[in-house]
Amino acid sequence: IQFTSPDRNAAMRSGEVNWIEYPTPDAISSLKARGFQIFENTYDHIWPWIFDTAEKPWNNVLVRQAANYAINRQAMATDLLHNTAVPAYQLIPPANAAYSKSNFTYSYNPAKAKQLLKEAGYPNGFTATVSFPTSGSGNMIPTPMNEELQSDLAKVGIHINLEPMEWSTMLTQFETGSMPGGASGTNISLTFQQEAIWEALFSAQSPLNVAHFSNATVDSLLEQAQSVTNVVARNKLYTQIGNIITKNAPWLFVVNDENPRALAPTVHGFIEPKSWFVNLT
Repeated sequence: IQFTSPDRNAAMRSGEVNWIEYPTPDAISSLKARGFQIFENTYDHIWPWIFDTAEKPWNNVLVRQAANYAINRQAMATDLLHNTAVPAYQLIPPANAAYSKSNFTYSYNPAKAKQLLKEAGYPNGFTATVSFPTSGSGNMIPTPMNEELQSDLAKVGIHINLEPMEWSTMLTQFETGSMPGGASGTNISLTFQQEAIWEALFSAQSPLNVAHFSNATVDSLLEQAQSVTNVVARNKLYTQIGNIITKNAPWLFVVNDENPRALAPTVHGFIEPKSWFVNLT
């Protein structure tokens, strides 16, 4: 059964269903108070914006870095998402085996964002359009999240026109190699496991690289990682890849979801995995 977010919460409370994916963050405390089980865990997932680095103004790395310094990830994670996510200060989620605290990270620094925009030739900022899904698996609560980002970015002069899209239409456009909605950026949150996904999203030759991100060192490291069987050695390669990508900022790194699920008190034996996917065997 598929429900929109408010309907999921209502169906859970009424007993129509006994398991829902992603109860809205503001409903979790009331669900707990009524005896429902809430499960959360870190997993290999990031909620980003993807910039088209072939188009102005996102073709300038300083602009992309400025956007990453302009957003208050902690406020989003704490206040809007009620601690159902953690701030993503770099590309690699903490749950990923390649994660390293020593990698390059962004902070909330609007003054630095404004300075970078000035250095990039945009002292008065600019206007751009970003498409986003109104719902969809893995996309959390996209409308209020995108509106909060829009507000943060406006404070440094980056004015974003938000273009809402129906999820299946958006996904079809993305998976055929197009930036959804014809925008210059998009918010889309998908599976993120490194071996399966990173090459598809960041290789210069990949049709799914809608960011048009191109870095010869990243391409070389991705190719090496596909043939390295030693897990530790392979993760070190991905650590390097993630560091380079973070510095180049083809994405806006926003939060890492903790994937809340709500189950009725009568459901027993469930263990929340460090994964979007659940193995019920």
